Amino acid sequence: MKKNILFLIITLSLLSFSVQSYARYNPSWKWRTVRTENFTLYYPEGHETAARRILSLSDEIHDDVTGYLGINPRRCPVVLNPGTDIFNGFYSMFPNRISLFETPLYTVKGFGNNSDIIDLVYTHEYTHYVHMTTRLGWYGLLSRIMGDGLAITNALSPGWIIEGITTNAETMFTDGGRGRDSLFRGKMMSFTEGEGPRINPPIRAASDIKSLKQIEPRESLDFVLKAITMIRKELHDDVSLIGFAGAPFTLAAYLIEGGKPNPFSNIKSLMYREPKTFGMLMDKLQVIVYEYLRAMVEARADSIQLFDTWAGILTRDDFQAVNLNVVQKIFESLSDLNVPMTYFIHNGSHLLNEMKESGCTVASLDWRCPLSEARKVFGGDIAIQGNLDATI
Repeated sequence: MKKNILFLIITLSLLSFSVQSYARYNPSWKWRTVRTENFTLYYPEGHETAARRILSLSDEIHDDVTGYLGINPRRCPVVLNPGTDIFNGFYSMFPNRISLFETPLYTVKGFGNNSDIIDLVYTHEYTHYVHMTTRLGWYGLLSRIMGDGLAITNALSPGWIIEGITTNAETMFTDGGRGRDSLFRGKMMSFTEGEGPRINPPIRAASDIKSLKQIEPRESLDFVLKAITMIRKELHDDVSLIGFAGAPFTLAAYLIEGGKPNPFSNIKSLMYREPKTFGMLMDKLQVIVYEYLRAMVEARADSIQLFDTWAGILTRDDFQAVNLNVVQKIFESLSDLNVPMTYFIHNGSHLLNEMKESGCTVASLDWRCPLSEARKVFGGDIAIQGNLDATI
């Protein structure tokens, strides 16, 4: 065991040294220092523009990363290095600091006009810093590699603890994170504030659907399942933990429209003109969603909820034709788990009868559906929740 620990320490040190070998510091540089509440930035005279660029990102990155990890580190030293044009940066433990290479300001193709490479690198390396200089990592790293900490440090990079958490952070908080090598093979994904997921290219042909990767959530999403198990251990017995997933129709809407569906022209076109192709997509998504929900219960989620955000655009006839059977298969296949199964349809007041037939045990309603009308439809067999206006 001692030999393994020593090997790990030596390996980390060599990795840190190999990256630092690119950091060429000119002895003639005159250094300037700027201190903020959370960072100390060192930069050579004449590179004020790059320094301002880094400082402008610092507070947001600090808030994102510390909010994500739930812990605040001491002030972080950051060194701006204009001595190389290599696109990179690094966190080193010896000495304890972040070095950022002065890379050009440019956007990442496919992720919008506001993406910034230095934002990605800075977020990644600051996550390393927080992870390795607090109780999350540096002091408890070895025990966490061996134990339950895997659920935190293994996000999006199963099997490689140190880089997993940083890849997850850069993916959540920047436009160009590497975690967007998406679960759907060949589909570029990003998440835009106020808009939701964006998929490029969208899925609009049978060949696109066949190329979708049929994921196994116990492998591809094991970090979520481990987190559920950890959270359940920390909760009191009278607090329930809900596992939720997007419903197949709602997922199909995003995949076919390429993002937030409006006005749903592409999904309706595929649904009406190529019903077999659309059915193939729904069947594929049904299996993924079912396996994901079952895996969350196996990981100790107390109940499950299926969100069908966009199913409210369907008429009753359309819902029965393309969606009802898919949802029924999911709930029927999960019924042996004996946990509450909630179904939510946004703007679905006209679909109460279909919700009743879906097989759910709990109906979640939005504010537009009167509880009295819902109770008449559901009777006493299905529980009701929701009905609150989100703006209140």
